[in-house]
Amino acid sequence: MQNLQQGNSANEHPQGYILCGGKSRRFGEDKARFEIEGVPMISRIANLLGEWSNSVTAIADIPDKYQDLHLKTIADLQPDLGPLGGLQSALSHAQEVSSCQWVVLVSCDMTTLSTNWLDALWDQAQDSTDGIAVLFEELTTPRLHPFPGCYHIDLLDIIEKQIAARQLSLQKLFHIAETQIKRIALPEDWPCVPQINTRDDADHWQC
Repeated sequence: MQNLQQGNSANEHPQGYILCGGKSRRFGEDKARFEIEGVPMISRIANLLGEWSNSVTAIADIPDKYQDLHLKTIADLQPDLGPLGGLQSALSHAQEVSSCQWVVLVSCDMTTLSTNWLDALWDQAQDSTDGIAVLFEELTTPRLHPFPGCYHIDLLDIIEKQIAARQLSLQKLFHIAETQIKRIALPEDWPCVPQINTRDDADHWQC
């Protein structure tokens, strides 16, 4: 494994990536463009992420999909692999354009995002000498939340092996890398509906 601190400036936040490649079948339309208080969901999350990261890139099924929303968009390296493929694309892109070996990954359907959450994840990542992911954990389940999360480029080898074996679950990735995942308890201000998957979620997310 590489030195996880190599190339990480103390003042440099990782590249920020927004996953929006889902088919939105349960929602019935492109969730990224669904408006909340007149603002597309992806724009809301991009603005919040942009308060913390100097670089925000969306990952979708085709390049430039959200150019009309003034959001840089790249295409998945391999189509139809779900969030695991999106993570692979984010890590591969960051490896090419940034000296930082970590990325922050969020989803376009998140109901909110706090810079305090990102600070907590990033502080833990910087303090780690052997971690390859830093995630929030729901202690009552227990369950790891993939978004938002800090992910290290050393995950690429594991992800590529999973893809070759057609094991496309993020939770499977978390199981494989279990001993190298750093966990943080959910923040006190974690929303009761963290992501919008259905119209009903959209109607009730502000509870």
